[in-house]
Amino acid sequence: MNAIQRTARIGLVGMLAAVLLPFLTACGDGDSDGGSEGASDVDLEVTLQETSGWSSEQPKPTSSTVTVGEGDSFDVHVLTGDLTITVLAVDDDGIRVRTSQPMAPLSDGGGISLRSDDDEFELSRGGEVSFSTPTMDAGTVVTLAER
Repeated sequence: MNAIQRTARIGLVGMLAAVLLPFLTACGDGDSDGGSEGASDVDLEVTLQETSGWSSEQPKPTSSTVTVGEGDSFDVHVLTGDLTITVLAVDDDGIRVRTSQPMAPLSDGGGISLRSDDDEFELSRGGEVSFSTPTMDAGTVVTLAER
């Protein structure tokens, strides 16, 4: 191969790389920053409030913060046992989670449906969502808030 053929081949490879590189980069894993880890991580404040219908005094709520991304899970202890919360999606509109056991969404007035079998909940970005164990007389209210 002579110098002219080698130069032409190098030029062709360079041109193909310049044309194809943007397309190959766009085929990453879906992260807007090119696929770096932690790109969709969010800080969730998890507040647990035990409730009891047997006493006018209620325990103080406890709070902690977890940093999670899509596919991550964390455990909290509620009246009915350990509850695993898994982050299903994080996008510009909100954060969607699934619970390992059915929970009851809180209504605007604070009530719950004892027949609830919901296990997916969504909070808007910067917002919060609350759900409770679907139990009478005593239970745990879980509030997730993006901070």
